[in-house]
Amino acid sequence: MIEQGGHGIPEWVAELLLRDYLETLLSRFMTHSWFKQLDDARRSGILSMGYQMGYEGVLGFKRMIDAMKHSDWDRAYSEALDSRWARQTPARAEEVAKRVAYGA
Repeated sequence: MIEQGGHGIPEWVAELLLRDYLETLLSRFMTHSWFKQLDDARRSGILSMGYQMGYEGVLGFKRMIDAMKHSDWDRAYSEALDSRWARQTPARAEEVAKRVAYGA
């Protein structure tokens, strides 16, 4: 049971909510050609970013998205890390930026 302040929801409900949110993110990102062209590992990285900062938050990474549109993975990596997100969560940002850049 997941609890906060003495109230909780069953773990299976939390799992359903998480899956629903990720499916919603995936559906929204799939409307963009730059996202559709990505392999599964890179899509996973973008979804991880979306989970942390929301769909609109990811769309704010205009230079990273431009780099991905041109398959410029080194630049995509650099642009992902040149952000407030990376300064606030450096370990997670590094892991996700590597996934976006290298597809692994």
